[in-house]
Order: sequence, then C-alpha cells, then structure tokens
Amino acid sequence: MTKHSNNVLIVVCCTIILCGILFCLRFLPDKSQSDFLENKESASVSLLNKPIEKIEKIIINNSYGQYSFIKIKDNKLEIEDLKNYPRHESNYEELSSIISNLTADIKVNIDDNTLLETYGLDKPVAQIEILYNNPESKDMKLLIGNQAPSNLGYYFKIENNPDIYVVQNNNIEPFLKSKLDYISLVLTSPSSIDETMKNLEYIEINNIASGKIKIVPSKSTNENKKIDSYTIIEPTNKSFTDEDLGIINSMETMYADKVEMVNPTDGDIKKYKLDNPMHILTLKYNNKNPIIIKASPSENEDEYFLMVEGSKLIYLISKDSLRWINFPLKDAIN
Repeated sequence: MTKHSNNVLIVVCCTIILCGILFCLRFLPDKSQSDFLENKESASVSLLNKPIEKIEKIIINNSYGQYSFIKIKDNKLEIEDLKNYPRHESNYEELSSIISNLTADIKVNIDDNTLLETYGLDKPVAQIEILYNNPESKDMKLLIGNQAPSNLGYYFKIENNPDIYVVQNNNIEPFLKSKLDYISLVLTSPSSIDETMKNLEYIEINNIASGKIKIVPSKSTNENKKIDSYTIIEPTNKSFTDEDLGIINSMETMYADKVEMVNPTDGDIKKYKLDNPMHILTLKYNNKNPIIIKASPSENEDEYFLMVEGSKLIYLISKDSLRWINFPLKDAIN
C-alpha cells in the first residue's frame, strides 16, 4: 500500500471517529442538567403546612408586579384591590390549597460553595411573603428560581434556609399568575341563562359592516314555557336554520380567554376600539335590564377585545367563541 493510500485511510478513519463522537454528544445532557441529575435525591418534604386560618396576608411579587391577598369571610382569600370584581373561584381555591400544603419531591444536594445564581435564586422569578396571624407561626419568604431540567419543576428555597428543592410545575404556576387571572372570565353563565331563558324577550345583533337583526323566541304552551324556536323579525321574517340555532345556543355560555384591563379610562376604551364597536349583542329578558356585549377585533384577526356594558373590564376572547359576530345577515335579509 502506498504512502498516499495510508494517509487517505487515516483521514477516513479519523473522520468516522469524529462523526461518532459528535453524534454521541448530541444526546448527552448539557452540563447543568448532568450536574443536576447527579446532585439530586428523591424526597417528600413538607414546605408549607399551616392551615389557611392562620394566614393573615400573602404578598406575591413576580413578572407582573406585586399584589397581595387578604382573608375574607369563611377564610377565603381575596386580592385587596379586586374586591369589586367577579371572582375566579377555582384560581383562588387552587392557591389556598397550595399555600397551606406544599411539598417538594426532590431535594438538591448542595455544599458551602453552591451559588444561588446556579439555580436562578439570586434573582428569583417570584417572591412570596406569607404573614401569619399568631406568634407561634413565623412569617416566611419563598423564592422561586429557574425551571429544573427535564421539566421536573422549579427550583425553590425558603429564605434563611440553606436547602434548595424542586417543586412540581403545577404547584408553582399559581405564584406566577397575574392578579387579573383571579377575575372571573364568565360573560354569560349557564345557570343564569337556564333560569331566565324562558323569559327571553328578544336578541339583537348589530354588526356595523352588515347591519342589524332582531330575533324573538317562539314558546310552547306547556307550563315550563320552553322555547321551541326563534324567528328573525327585523329586517324581515325568516325562520331559523340549524346553523342559526347553533349560533343562538352558543350565547348560552360565553367565557373570555383573559382579562386585558380593569377600570379602563375613556382613552383606553377608544384604544381598544370599543367606543365604536364593530359588533354589539343585546340579550333582553322580561323585566330585566338588557345584557349588552360589545366587541371589536384586535390586531390579531383571530382575537377580539370585548366589554359587557356596565362592567369595568376589558376582555380578550377568541373569534371562535363569538359565533354571533358571523351571523348570516345577508341570508336573513334575502
């Protein structure tokens, strides 16, 4: 074999070996992940175990800012400056449960040279202060750091305690919420609609671009006065199709996706194009004030800003949840 051939063979062999090494490295965990996997131990450690009755106040400071909870009747929590807004009960209940019974499944093995910045605890993503109402329970400050590898949870530490834990994502997420997440997203409630649907007087849909229609129900003669069908009476009489009935039924339950703003000014309402909305829905029940819902598209064509008249809230809602904005007006007129 010639010298040239030997050199070629050596180059080919080196290339194959290098490719093999690079291939293996692709599937190795990064340094921080391998360190974590080597320096953790399974542990079921109780971090918070005081009943909600003993808590005086909770202060959360996260990426959305600072807000605080106080206790109200029946030991329920409430955000101090949201007491005049409808409550998102399930979010309050979730926080109450976690704050009185929080455990960690993993304890990180550390030493005297461990730096908090390794776990994002020098600049935590959230800090929670828990103030208790009796001298036997010492106030606590909780620190939430970076997410741990493999989606195992978040690094967690109690201030003035050297230990570092990993707490599951679902037990940390309530501390990362905005205070607006504690406002109810219910626009029309199934229970209230069920109670008053038999007293429905009319529905009015006003789409600025295509016109206005008025819909009235037809009721059976039985004692329950159940609504059997609906008729469009303006701009012309028209019986309903199955598609139309589906749109009416969608009005029974409407939920927003999120609260965009509380207590908007006139300037805010104009900014969200709700001073002259593109779509207006009116639900009128006998002997009750009408429910008037206003909606205008956001910059994202699949989302709309929405207000219920008389409310001090601006919501964001998906277009798919507002089927009535696409009501077949042309078919009704034709």
